[in-house]
Amino acid sequence: MDAKKDKPKIVVVLGPTSVGKSDFAARLAKGFGGEVVSADSRQVYRGVDLVTGIISNTETQGVPHHLLRIRSLNEPYSVTDFVKESSACIEDIISRGGLPIVCGGTAMYIDALIYNQIFPRVAANEELRKNLAEKTLSELHEILKGLDPVRASTIDTQNPRRLIRAIEIATALGSVPEITHGDSKYETLIIGLTRPKSELDTRIKERIGARMDQGMLSEITSLHANGVSYDYLRTFGLEFSLLSDIADGTKSEEKALEELYFDTVHFAKRQMTWWKKNESIIWLSPDEHTKARDLTNKFLKNNP
Repeated sequence: MDAKKDKPKIVVVLGPTSVGKSDFAARLAKGFGGEVVSADSRQVYRGVDLVTGIISNTETQGVPHHLLRIRSLNEPYSVTDFVKESSACIEDIISRGGLPIVCGGTAMYIDALIYNQIFPRVAANEELRKNLAEKTLSELHEILKGLDPVRASTIDTQNPRRLIRAIEIATALGSVPEITHGDSKYETLIIGLTRPKSELDTRIKERIGARMDQGMLSEITSLHANGVSYDYLRTFGLEFSLLSDIADGTKSEEKALEELYFDTVHFAKRQMTWWKKNESIIWLSPDEHTKARDLTNKFLKNNP
């Protein structure tokens, strides 16, 4: 008997920021009676829909979505939390006869789930964290480069939390070790979405502008008005950091949005660098819905 056929089946839709994953996954799910499980490390937070680009209720097309807006910003959320909670969602969806479609851009979360990855156990070093908290993003990245150039080449350079954790691990172990894999719990179809670089860059810029027009900055100022410091918000990286710079006058809106655009373009590039190593991903254009449906049909029927 092929043990692979006994495993629950899931579909994964991944790709760089702004490529069109959410709409694609919702359409695919709708065609198969599926439900979407979000794999985004920042969309778990409440009160920042525009900042994190969460799919709107209208855009879900009536498809149930899970792991969105499930934490307040002051509650920590880790890859271990994600694996535990997404696994529970997947089990529940399958028990009701649905097809789980995992959708997101947080590569570490997705890999941890589908490859049953085992992460290094390194305790928090509070003294080191305190010292590193005073460093700029570029300084943190340079420190990590000196410790582990390989990890430094793929990490989100705009996320101080991840930079500090990587430095913490590399300091304790000598480098950030290769994450080992256990036996995967799932049989997985992985669909990656891609666009020409110029097209993706344009979409990134337009998306930032649209979210600003819809009130993205006001989400940050509202959080601050309710007692969340701008320094704390900056620890979440990218939009959180640069919008905080606008809000407290550190940078002009024009300068901050220009930086946000370039930083997001570089982030998309790092996402693709990570995924290009995975030969299991089937790359499609976001317009290839028919091909995606055919691939999913074959996958569900065990056809080659």
